Amino acid sequence: MREQAPAVSRLLRDLAPLIGPQSNGLALQDQIVQEFERLGWQPMLVGYKDYPAAVPISIGKAVLNGFPTANPLPDNALVTIELVAASSTAYLAQSWTFAGAKADAKQLALLETGRQALKAGVACIRPGERVDAIGEAIAEVLDAHDLQPVIEYSGHGMGKDRMQSPLIFCYRNNYSKNERLQVGQILNVLVPAKPGARGIRFDTHNFQEAFTQDGKEAVVFSAMVEVTQEGHRLLSEWVN
Repeated sequence: MREQAPAVSRLLRDLAPLIGPQSNGLALQDQIVQEFERLGWQPMLVGYKDYPAAVPISIGKAVLNGFPTANPLPDNALVTIELVAASSTAYLAQSWTFAGAKADAKQLALLETGRQALKAGVACIRPGERVDAIGEAIAEVLDAHDLQPVIEYSGHGMGKDRMQSPLIFCYRNNYSKNERLQVGQILNVLVPAKPGARGIRFDTHNFQEAFTQDGKEAVVFSAMVEVTQEGHRLLSEWVN
């Protein structure tokens, strides 16, 4: 896991120049699946709770779990790509939101705030720290920029299982159990955020694709982090 996590980030980084009408969701998915095969990885989302695709691609007001299609990707929207795979030894995951070439200043500011919120959450990771301190650090950045967390989604631990304790909120937990971080834990810190009001809805045809209720665009950023004796080690790379 420690050696393979950066490869996920590099796969995402390679997709950045393709965000626009010159490509589409199915083409991006094909490229990623081919890279998974080359690396000996298995896509982990296809078939999970009946999800039909290997690589979720969510556009604009879509938050997560978007179905990749053959429609050209817009160059004036935000596009979120989720990579979740398993090697022979570990689970790997990272999500990242990209902007098309014609994204405006508000969209770029939303991206930057989401990235800064993720950095803030990661920065407070150290042994003995409260798990909920991560969400509090994320919330401080989002609050300062009048953004809302998408509270329906959270980060989590990774290890023997793809998703395991601890649960890592992207907001202030008013019912904290005072759980503490421990050396050796692998965390998948997740920041889903949006302007406007809280609330998402699910597509009524498939009940899987998640959209913002108010139609505002959302961003999602995540990173894998190891809790170390000295503090933490960022396993994922910063994509952009």
